[in-house]
Amino acid sequence: MTLSGGDSGGLTPAGRCPARFADAYVRVLETLCDPARFRASAGRVLGELARAAGCEAGAIRVRDGRGDYPYLVHQGFGPDFARRETSLCHRGPQGRPEWDEHGRMILECICGAVLRAGAVPLHGLTPAGSFHTNSASRLSAGGAVPGRNVRGTCIASGFESVALVPLRDGPEIVGLLQLNDRKPGRFDDELIAFLEEVGRRLGTAIRAAQRLEELVTARDEMAEQRQGREQSVLIEEMACSLAHDLKNPLASMSLSAARLRKALKGDQKLEPVAEHLCAAMQTLSDTVTRVTGELSGPRLNLTPVDVNRLLEDAVQVLRPRAEAQEVRVIFDLTEDLPPARADRTLLKRAMLNLLANALDAMTSGGRLWLESRLQDGRHLELVVADSGPGISPLQAGELFRPFHSTKPGGAGMGLSIVRRIAELHSGSVQLRSGARGGTEAVLSVPVGDGPARKGGGTP
Repeated sequence: MTLSGGDSGGLTPAGRCPARFADAYVRVLETLCDPARFRASAGRVLGELARAAGCEAGAIRVRDGRGDYPYLVHQGFGPDFARRETSLCHRGPQGRPEWDEHGRMILECICGAVLRAGAVPLHGLTPAGSFHTNSASRLSAGGAVPGRNVRGTCIASGFESVALVPLRDGPEIVGLLQLNDRKPGRFDDELIAFLEEVGRRLGTAIRAAQRLEELVTARDEMAEQRQGREQSVLIEEMACSLAHDLKNPLASMSLSAARLRKALKGDQKLEPVAEHLCAAMQTLSDTVTRVTGELSGPRLNLTPVDVNRLLEDAVQVLRPRAEAQEVRVIFDLTEDLPPARADRTLLKRAMLNLLANALDAMTSGGRLWLESRLQDGRHLELVVADSGPGISPLQAGELFRPFHSTKPGGAGMGLSIVRRIAELHSGSVQLRSGARGGTEAVLSVPVGDGPARKGGGTP
């Protein structure tokens, strides 16, 4: 069935919504009017649309930082169905996500074909890019569904009527509306027109909610920075490094001054100079000791942190630079990880420093892999691997020293700060040669308790 658009006399005065769905359309718009409450209201919107369509099941998918489209809300699907279908990511033989030649995650099934908007051939799309069938089993039997990545879960679950409507903010697809029913023949042209009009409103609401959440996150991080935690780490690391560099020569100079004082004892002209020199050396040594002793480090704001979400947020900050350098970002994140017990602002700063360091090694293009995994049941490992020239074991140790940089004009504090942040979390960080070539940075932090605190990104 293709969408004809219907008679303009059947549309509401507000736009392209058929008149028979006007009441439902108004209720949806009322629910979407507050972007700050979009997450809480998305379930009500889905319920309203399922009732208007007479469908028993449905879902709203929203794009995440990796380019997958997990369920934001769903209803009418069993737990096993929802668990299998929430991710559309295609995984290779070893279970790793796969990416196309444009650096986009390969998405499976008809949902993926609709979301890729023409990159995957799919017959029966409406001019607005929606897909629907009133007999999924007949469609499948006729071989009309293309691609090697079709899962067939909807058909196996007995759903005959299926509609997939992209949610757009302008030309950008930010999500997908899915409605399913076991009875055939649920969809007609007017219903699809209604769902597409709502899809445009939903897409705009999703992006508004995302932007609002990004602003709130940025505001919170700026407030935390004003409290001085990031600056405190930098100052502490610089001061400790300077103290370390000063103490050894100070000790040697103090010993020499003491010997000079002993040798000049009784000399009326030079003994007072030697005494003054010894006193000055002791004052300088006491000052260095006092300053480093007063630096107790920043006060951590430890909360449960979703490390996968934090990685996605960090990549979003540097994505324009990665694209400008033609660096392809590839995620391989372990799902359902426990949260880390961490200061989110400092941990994000550590990841930003590692990502920036990896991009510095790939100025002429390359690949950047991001991985997360659970190690020994007590620590989470966050891995940043690049396809750059790599480093030797000797370089790996040297790069964590403050003021040591291989980059012209570099301050040499980026990796030193990462190491200090890891230590503050009772964790660790190491650099090593990557399994794919290049360099691999592994940051380890302890597992925390309770639900992860999410920030920024998907509403």
